Amino acid sequence: MNSHFSPGGAISGIVFIVLGALFFLDATDVVELQLDLLLPIAVIALGLAVVLSAAWPRGREAS
Repeated sequence: MNSHFSPGGAISGIVFIVLGALFFLDATDVVELQLDLLLPIAVIALGLAVVLSAAWPRGREAS
């Protein structure tokens, strides 16, 4: 297992990929985004990424 894996980084990367896909679908008129709902969801997801990153052990061995 890679000791440099960051769950917070992975989650935030996934959030940005999903947001980019949603903006693309909105620009091509496949879906219609309501930004007043999207922004709070993005903030919650990034907050979860920060919390998970802080709670995840960073390659330290438990004693």
